[in-house]
Amino acid sequence: MAPPYDNVFFSCFVVCELLFQLPFFVVATYALLTTKISGSGWFRSACMIYGAHTSTTLVPILASIVTGAETTLNQKAVLCSFYLPYLIFPLWLTFIAATSEDVFHGEKREAVKATGPVHAKIS
Repeated sequence: MAPPYDNVFFSCFVVCELLFQLPFFVVATYALLTTKISGSGWFRSACMIYGAHTSTTLVPILASIVTGAETTLNQKAVLCSFYLPYLIFPLWLTFIAATSEDVFHGEKREAVKATGPVHAKIS
């Protein structure tokens, strides 16, 4: 985040992350660990929007990390390891939302009821 960190491009990324991505990341994690939020309808659509938006904002971030001349290879590896989960989780949400009518695949709901959210089998 070297200057000019106050440019419009960077500011838009930060605002979108704070207002949309971060709150939905918490909601999606909670929804996937419990059955309080339905797996279809608005949650499925929100997963697709969130995943696509977050993935497309992380591509330029990761590209700037990898191509940055001012960072060493070790620094690039550490930064990428911090950022990759924020790319993988949204891509996973997009995939399961796009490929399933019910994000929880029906079977997970019974597994969660029988064993609790921590020990549920994810199919």
